[in-house]
Amino acid sequence: MTSRFWRAGSNNAISPNCNVLADAVSTATTWAAATDWTLTNTNLTAERTATANFWSLLHSTFAKTTFGRVDVTVNAIASASYPGRAVIGVGTGGETQYPGQDPSGYGAGYAQTGEIFWANDTIATVASYTTGDVIGVERPNADTVKFYKNGTLVYTLDLSDPAHNPSGVLRTSPGYIVVANGNTIGLKVTADFSGW
Repeated sequence: MTSRFWRAGSNNAISPNCNVLADAVSTATTWAAATDWTLTNTNLTAERTATANFWSLLHSTFAKTTFGRVDVTVNAIASASYPGRAVIGVGTGGETQYPGQDPSGYGAGYAQTGEIFWANDTIATVASYTTGDVIGVERPNADTVKFYKNGTLVYTLDLSDPAHNPSGVLRTSPGYIVVANGNTIGLKVTADFSGW
């Protein structure tokens, strides 16, 4: 007798000889526990509930050199003014404030006020975002970070640009999905890591 395991949906059969159990992978990417953040929804939703740190960073449990689009839904925003605003992006773990702030180029970020940050510089200003918007971050190769708003590409960052390539840290290091918030409570986000 042959047995099969099924996932929800059609055409998702897993063969009897498969050594992976559907939807039970212990290494799934979620938000990592972080000071000032409360995690719910099996660690896919995070809310800033304290201000022990002026700047507080939240990042994914794993880092990758390349990844497909990860969507972060903005469930609530406390403040659009500096420094309370949200910044969503990719970082290597060396950030101290928000992705894109460090002059060594540890990360790149998309602020809710529309700025694209990298290497302590505002590279571009694109559409702002607010509660209900979905911000996507994609890294198709070591030289590229793409930012999306509600599924539409708003900016492609070229990490090999000599005008803004301080040390190449982000180009040569795996990156986490990062959310940062400055000195205010109330930012709440939910991540869809299926593109990871």
